[in-house]
Amino acid sequence: MTYHSIIFATNTNSFIEEVRIYRFLMVFSFREVDEDLATKILCGVNQVMLTAAMVGCICYNIAICLDLIVSLWSPFIPGRKRTRVYSGLILMAIVYFTYWNAEVNKFINKCEADEDSRLGISNKGNIVILLIIFMVVGVVSILYAGFRFARGLRLETEMTKQYFRRHVAYVAVFSLQWIFPAISFSLHYFSSPSKLIDRISIFAISSSGIFTGLIRIQDKAFFNKLKEWYFFTVEEEHEEDDAWNLPISVLVFGNLNLELAHCIFASLFGVFKENTKYKYETTKQFTNSTFNKVNKHSLEEYVSETAQLWGIESSKMQSVIIEEYCPDVFQQIRILDSLSLEKILESLDPLLNKESIFRVDESKGKSGSFFLFTNDSLLTIKTIKRNERKEMLRFLKDYYFHLRENKDSLLCRVYGVFSLKVPGIASMDIMVMRNVLYRFEPIRTYDIKGSTKGRTSIRNGKIIGPLKDMDFKKMRERIQIDTLDCEKLLKVVLLDVQLLRKYNFIDYSMLVSIGRFKRDNSLSTYNSLDQKWSYRLGVIDFLTKYNYWKWLEEAFSSQEASVKDPESYANRFFNFMFSKVVPIIKPKSSFSIEWSSFVLAN
Repeated sequence: MTYHSIIFATNTNSFIEEVRIYRFLMVFSFREVDEDLATKILCGVNQVMLTAAMVGCICYNIAICLDLIVSLWSPFIPGRKRTRVYSGLILMAIVYFTYWNAEVNKFINKCEADEDSRLGISNKGNIVILLIIFMVVGVVSILYAGFRFARGLRLETEMTKQYFRRHVAYVAVFSLQWIFPAISFSLHYFSSPSKLIDRISIFAISSSGIFTGLIRIQDKAFFNKLKEWYFFTVEEEHEEDDAWNLPISVLVFGNLNLELAHCIFASLFGVFKENTKYKYETTKQFTNSTFNKVNKHSLEEYVSETAQLWGIESSKMQSVIIEEYCPDVFQQIRILDSLSLEKILESLDPLLNKESIFRVDESKGKSGSFFLFTNDSLLTIKTIKRNERKEMLRFLKDYYFHLRENKDSLLCRVYGVFSLKVPGIASMDIMVMRNVLYRFEPIRTYDIKGSTKGRTSIRNGKIIGPLKDMDFKKMRERIQIDTLDCEKLLKVVLLDVQLLRKYNFIDYSMLVSIGRFKRDNSLSTYNSLDQKWSYRLGVIDFLTKYNYWKWLEEAFSSQEASVKDPESYANRFFNFMFSKVVPIIKPKSSFSIEWSSFVLAN
């Protein structure tokens, strides 16, 4: 913008002479460059730079407004995933509109200076399209946010109030700044340009950074960063995070989170409470329809009863419908784990789980799922994608019979799959699982996939999330257990991986947690030979199917990358587990298993 302002405001001939454009162009063209050609080239470069900057600026602001809508509509869509989508769309828009504009103007052939020897603006109205989109999305974001705050979300936190006020001011100022450029583009499009409007519009574009910066600088965290940059100092602590990074950081972990967390706990509690009167089928009664059954529950009573105890007085998040998938099958899985409905009700009791709002966590992996943990740490509630829900239900029959026949299986125990429908918010799919680390006190926890590329959680000397494969190798960890336990673990992992391979699942991990020795009857706990350490293991995140998109990702990835076809992934996972984690295979040796035809002898 500044570059274009200088070109627009100064005499073109003087600018060309001052920056010695003649010499610069002659170096690349190897011929004499006259004033007319220099002007056209300068105009073409100016046109491309201006278009790219304007498109990027407008699209970025569209993304900010759109993200506010998305955050309020479906709060558990991962922030990192949204950022990647926005960045990709903005980049495509910049390339498309810049190329279009250069093609329409023939880059230099239609570029020329006016009678005052100043370069004009020519975008053939294409920027107007983006401006209209921004104004529509901006107004909709304000109206929708106002509606959501009026109909369920209250502006209780000061940070949320500040964010919303700044967002309204930002949209208003940005819209006013771009009205004159939009008029200018429209006048040029209809062949009736106005020099006055052109000058006002270029002033508005040039000063846009100043006015938006004044709004931006009101954020205390951003202001502190500016002071650090200016004075070259680093403050150890800031009052708060930068609220403009992502609305998800302000809204999800605020009042919206409180109401959703309460809604989830109260709804699940209501489902299992109603199921105490439900007559479950036994395994012998199972038919194909058992694995397709869906029970619907309307749970206004359970949600409204406990809302005030959570400090929620006027929430509209009470008209809740929850769909429970395959209740009879999941009940049998709970029976296999000796888990009664009474114990689940105690664990999910909303009155005991208010503090769980402070235990919401976002996965550090690719899934970006959100987790809620019950107060007693028995259960984990995980948000899942729709295709993951479908894969779980497709996998359920074999999963159940596998657990029934292999009680030592390390596959994470899933106790229920649900779809939660709340008016004003996108439908959420959630899965209730047993916490792998229930009644275990870990010192270190590793997420093992068998991959090495980027598989570390240590950044600048700090540990971010569970440690990973490369961290396991660097710390020279080893699980030293007796021969019988090694044989048992080898058999269990073989059978688990074979089942996952059958369904073309990849990206699953072995959660390996190390703690002080403690006698534990859990089937997934192993003790070291010297009885100084206990190890808790569990296979998690096993619902990612290898499909066309994963095939493309593999094709453009290195050999060490995490994504692999199911056969290769299973072999790499198994080899890493038993050459590095539980070293019973020679470190530099490996072997492949034909998983589809593999049969384990007794």
